[in-house]
Amino acid sequence: GGRADWGVAARLFRFVLPHRWLVISSVVVLVIFSMLTLARDYTVKLAIDAAVSLADLSVVSTWLLVFVAFSVLQAVLDYVRTRLTILTGQNVILDMRGRLFRHIHRLPLAYFDRTKVGTLVTRVTSDVEALAEMFSSGLAAIAHDLLTLVLVVLVLFYIDAPMAFVSLGALPVVIAFSLWFGGRMRRAFRNMRQQLSDLNGFQQEAFSGIRVTRLFRQEERMRSGFDRRNVGLRDANFDAIFNFSLFWPTIKTLSDLALAGLLVLGASRIAGGAISWGTFFFFWLALAHFFRPIRELSDRFNILQAALAAAERIFSVLDEAEEEPDEPGAIVP
Repeated sequence: GGRADWGVAARLFRFVLPHRWLVISSVVVLVIFSMLTLARDYTVKLAIDAAVSLADLSVVSTWLLVFVAFSVLQAVLDYVRTRLTILTGQNVILDMRGRLFRHIHRLPLAYFDRTKVGTLVTRVTSDVEALAEMFSSGLAAIAHDLLTLVLVVLVLFYIDAPMAFVSLGALPVVIAFSLWFGGRMRRAFRNMRQQLSDLNGFQQEAFSGIRVTRLFRQEERMRSGFDRRNVGLRDANFDAIFNFSLFWPTIKTLSDLALAGLLVLGASRIAGGAISWGTFFFFWLALAHFFRPIRELSDRFNILQAALAAAERIFSVLDEAEEEPDEPGAIVP
C-alpha cells in the first residue's frame, strides 16, 4: 500500500501491457461471472417466496431449473477465466524471464565479482516463479474478489438498507486490520526472500569450492555457516506463517458477528412483514459472498506480498547499469 508498493506494481504493469487484450478479456469474464453468482442466488429467493406464499411447486421447479442453468454457465465461464488468466500470466513471465536473462549477460564482469551466482539463480528461478503465481492465479483472484465485494455491497443496500448497515458494521475494522496485516506480511516475505537468496548463494559457493574446503579442512566452518543460514530461513518462514495465522480467524470472527446481527434484525423484520423469507435468505447468501472473498484475500495477500518482495529483488538486478558499449569502429575481439 505504500509508495514503494505502487512503484513496483507500476513497473510490473509495463510487462502486462503487451498482453492487454488477454487481460481485458479476463476482466469481462470476471464481471459476467460475478453477476451470474448473484443472479443465481436471486432465483433461490424467488423459489422460496413461491413456495411460502403461493405453495406452487411448479413455479418452484421452474426457478430451480433456472438455478441449475446459471450454475452450468458459471462452470463454463470459470473454465474460460482460468485458461485466460494462466495464459496471461505465463506470457508475462516468459517476457520477464527472457528480459532478466539477457540483461544479466550484458552486465559488466565486475558485477559478478561482488554478486554470488546462487543469488542470480534465485532471481531467475524462485523470484520469477513467485511472480508467475501472482500473474497466473493471485492477481485474477484478487480482481474477482474485489469486484464481488463491490457488487455485493450494492445489492445489499438495494435489498434492505437497515440490514446492510448492521451487516457491514464491522467493515471499517476489517479494512483497518487488512491494511495492518498487509504491511506485516510484506516485511515478512521480504525477509524470507532475502534469507532464501543468502542460503542459495552460500550453497552455490560451498559446492563449487568443495575441493578448497577439504584441502584446508574447513568442513566444520562451512557446516556452521550453512546451519546459521538454514535456521534464518526457517525462522523467516515461521514469521510469515504466524502473521498469516492471525488474519483468517480474526476475519472469521468478525463475519460471524455480522451474521449474528443479521439474524436478530432479520427475524424482527420478517415478523413485522417488512421483508419476505426469500428476501432474507437472499440477503444471507449475498452476505456470505461478501465475507468469503475477504477471508480468501488472506491467501491472495500471501501471493501478492511474496510477488512484490520478489519483484523488488528482480528490479534490483534490472536496474544495474549494463556494460559500456564499445567505441564505434572498435576491433571485435
